Amino acid sequence: MVSLVSVKVSMTSAQNNLDHITTQITKVNTDNVNLRQEISEMTSFDRLSAFAKKHNLKMSNKNVRNVSK
Repeated sequence: MVSLVSVKVSMTSAQNNLDHITTQITKVNTDNVNLRQEISEMTSFDRLSAFAKKHNLKMSNKNVRNVSK
């Protein structure tokens, strides 16, 4: 009987650890999604164009390259 209680306590502890780690993974995934969105906004053509205009920069088409993943 004592060993059965010990096993149940160990299982409960392991489940709590699993729940904690799952919560951490979910938070990291959410943070990653938010950061990808922020990167997308920061590197948008409109934002970069506005920055270039504000700093009197001009686009030289001969130096433009399109890169895709």
